Amino acid sequence: MKIFIATVLTSLLLSLNLLAITYNEVAEVTYKKFKGDEKKEVMDKAFKTACLKGLKKYVNTFDDAKYQNYRNVKNKIEDNFLDYLVCDFVDDDQLKKEKKYIVKVRVEIFEKEINALLIDNSTSVANNIKSGIALVIFALQVDGAKSFDIKEYQRSDTSNTENASQVEASDGVETISNSEVTTSETSTTGGSNETKSDIIQSSYSEKATEDFLGAFTEEFTMTSFELTDVYMLFDDDISDLYDEMKAEIEDGGQPKQRTKAKMIGMIQKNHDDIGHVIYGKVYLGQKEIDQSTGNTKVVAQVNGEVWNIIDRRPKLVSSVSPAVFAGLGSTLDVARTNALKQSSENSSKTIINILSN
Repeated sequence: MKIFIATVLTSLLLSLNLLAITYNEVAEVTYKKFKGDEKKEVMDKAFKTACLKGLKKYVNTFDDAKYQNYRNVKNKIEDNFLDYLVCDFVDDDQLKKEKKYIVKVRVEIFEKEINALLIDNSTSVANNIKSGIALVIFALQVDGAKSFDIKEYQRSDTSNTENASQVEASDGVETISNSEVTTSETSTTGGSNETKSDIIQSSYSEKATEDFLGAFTEEFTMTSFELTDVYMLFDDDISDLYDEMKAEIEDGGQPKQRTKAKMIGMIQKNHDDIGHVIYGKVYLGQKEIDQSTGNTKVVAQVNGEVWNIIDRRPKLVSSVSPAVFAGLGSTLDVARTNALKQSSENSSKTIINILSN
């Protein structure tokens, strides 16, 4: 019976060991002296380097959101690495001619310890920004292009003969000579007075805005940030300002600074749970044909701003420079959807990084 129990326990321990995340690592350190204190320093350096190699391999399995969170606690984990992993010495060697010391180790990751630290950090970050982020997002797409005829220019040349008099000084006799003057006239016919030959017409798209928001918020599911679309604040005054900004963007490409400032200020005043405001504008270009695949291609251009409204006065934390992303598809709708997905995913990752640091 005792033998049976011992066998079961041994099998259980072996199975648990197989489930552990382990890495076999090697590190090499070049030295000048290998005796006394210098020898210990070289051996310690090689051992730590080999142990951290295993940790880095484990970290490399993280998705983008988890890695962004890890970056905030990276120094804490690496400075105290033996609290988050077991690093067992396996073998070592000294190459005297090359003056190199080599060590082999076996690394076992304390996954629960690291995950607990990441969760604590994520919660702390969320508390620091209160608990909410308001999204003020606009997506525009091309409705059509208006073309104009180019003006035609006509030129006519005319020749006129005029008389001019000249007195010769040699004999005092007036000699009249004829001179011919050539003049020209230019006129235009037809065409347009517009300075540009084509004008691209675009308008706000509710569907494109919703598609962008859906993909954008999905990237935040692995974080502790709480995102709220500006309409979902259920504040009529703020919703009216959003509609006003929408009209200004359709009319001139950008909202007026005064309107945007009023919007941010009102969110700060009326909603204590909101710590940041994200303003973003997505512009979907005209239908194109991708030369390499023959598919329909649509380009999305994104820019935006992140505002901190925790303090007394709103503060611009970061501006997201215009970035361009292409979407391909068998139809125009599919290409637009893919362009929105590409732009939203990349933009959200950038902003998660901004808010986490």
